[in-house]
Amino acid sequence: MPIEYHICVALDLCYARWWGSVTLEDARLNFETYLEDPQYRPGRRELIDIRELSGPGMAPADILHLLDRINDQAFPNGHGTQMVVLAGSDLSYGLARRFEGHASLRDGVRSCTVRDERAALDAFGLEFQSIRAMLESQ
Repeated sequence: MPIEYHICVALDLCYARWWGSVTLEDARLNFETYLEDPQYRPGRRELIDIRELSGPGMAPADILHLLDRINDQAFPNGHGTQMVVLAGSDLSYGLARRFEGHASLRDGVRSCTVRDERAALDAFGLEFQSIRAMLESQ
C-alpha cells in the first residue's frame, strides 16, 4: 500500500507518508488500519507528507468522501483533528490545497498546507531538525 504511518505517542502526533498514486481504496484501507491501531486516538494531530505523490489518484469526489469518513468520528476534544499537509510539487500542493478548501467548509479536520519540513514542524511547535530526526526520537 502506498501509505505508511507512524504514531508518535510522546508527541501526540501521527506522521503519514503517501507516495506514488494513492487511490481512494488505498486511503480507505490505511484509515481502517489506523482506526484499529491500539495507539489510535481520535483528534490526534497529523502530519501528512505527500511530497512523493506521482499522480492525483483520487478524484475530487474521492477527497470529499475521505474527508467525510475522517470527520464521521466522535472527537473527544470537540475540535477535530489538526492536520498539516507537507506538499512539495505543484501537483501535491494543488491536491493538498483542494483538501484544505473542502475541510474549511466542514467541522472536524482543520488542515493547512506547507511546502517544507521546517514549516511543517513549526506548525506543531516541534524543534526537531527534520522529520527523520523526529521519527528517530520515538
